[in-house]
Amino acid sequence: MNVVRNPQNTGYEGLRPDVVRDPNLPESERTLTRYFDTGAFASSAFTGANKLDLGNAGRNLVRGPGIGNIDLSALKEIPLGERIGMQLRFEIFNLTNTAHFANPGGDMATGNFGSITQTVGNPRIVQFAAKIVF
Repeated sequence: MNVVRNPQNTGYEGLRPDVVRDPNLPESERTLTRYFDTGAFASSAFTGANKLDLGNAGRNLVRGPGIGNIDLSALKEIPLGERIGMQLRFEIFNLTNTAHFANPGGDMATGNFGSITQTVGNPRIVQFAAKIVF
């Protein structure tokens, strides 16, 4: 994900800050309220005439939480005649019901900078289906 600073000038909202150290925390130190090291970015040098200068932060510098899923599907085909059959399906999406978190806030000017405030994707979904095939 990208980290940007907001100089409060329309048209320049996506300017990048300076990076002073690696912002990615070890997995054991990450929490929903502090997913990456917010102190690794500095925008204090961008004031006055320098507020539109570019920082040295690269694109996609911070790694987000990622998404992992396990889906399961089983089906049974039952012949009902010479040219007609029925298919019974049982499907589970997100079998382990794992929460998928959105990327943390990447705008230094907002109150949720470095925090994860929402989830993405679906919880576990189970569905049964019957289909006539002819």
